[in-house]
Amino acid sequence: MHAEADRVHVINHEGKHFKVRGPLNVPRSPQGHPLLVQAGSSEDGRDFAARHAEAVFTAQQTLDEGNGFYTDLKDRAARLGRDPEQVLILPGIVPVIGDTEEEARELDAAAATLSHLTGGRGD
Repeated sequence: MHAEADRVHVINHEGKHFKVRGPLNVPRSPQGHPLLVQAGSSEDGRDFAARHAEAVFTAQQTLDEGNGFYTDLKDRAARLGRDPEQVLILPGIVPVIGDTEEEARELDAAAATLSHLTGGRGD
């Protein structure tokens, strides 16, 4: 425990954006601070991740794109003076499974027709 339980008091904060009884009664994380995770692959996102993130969630469409993303992000981190091995990459995948590769490709194409860009953004 990192605090003396008898000295911890209820916070009872009520503000404009949230209210909390508090305190949070979970142990401190192993690294001593929140894990900084970046999600996305935009140029700004890559720069932010290379500078700050401990883990990066990304979903590339091909193995070549994934390898390129990995190399680019590790290179950016190194140029910023960070140890590239301290930036973890969490690849996202969306498997499409069929009895044959042809069937899987057909299922993937059919699924692609069902998504709408504006709906995905919540417009």
